[in-house]
Amino acid sequence: MITADLQASVGKLKANGWQIELRAKGQRFPAHILQRYAWLPTGWLEFLSHVNNIVNPEETVWVLSPSDYRLDSDAAFPADAWERLCLECAAQENDDAWAANIRAFWDEHFPVALSVGSGYAYYALRKSDHQVVHGMEPDFEDTSVFAGSLGELLAKLPEVR
Repeated sequence: MITADLQASVGKLKANGWQIELRAKGQRFPAHILQRYAWLPTGWLEFLSHVNNIVNPEETVWVLSPSDYRLDSDAAFPADAWERLCLECAAQENDDAWAANIRAFWDEHFPVALSVGSGYAYYALRKSDHQVVHGMEPDFEDTSVFAGSLGELLAKLPEVR
């Protein structure tokens, strides 16, 4: 069930021209996600399980849906796209320590939205304090706090390009 506050936030996105499609019944997240991110708050999983499509008018910023987290996702940018990109760089450099650091970083940062409007960027829930952080290329692991809650993230998304 989506709370009234989150419904209001989604309504504001829609009023700002965002394409919104929520599912009445939540989807299950892939088992590998639930295992890797066992620390995720129930409210976040519940909300995201209802997301089918939340995307800005330019189609450059979107909230991830459960299907984006599947290992066989056919999305142009699956949830772990930036992690994969970083791991490819580490592999090209044959740097196992760097690859381990990349995996450790993403173990503690659950991507919830991606952006390609001004370069590759993401918004992720951080394990240590459950704040939403923003990171962007070229150093995805260099983050800044963007929002303190899911509602605040949704409220601030119209600012993102």
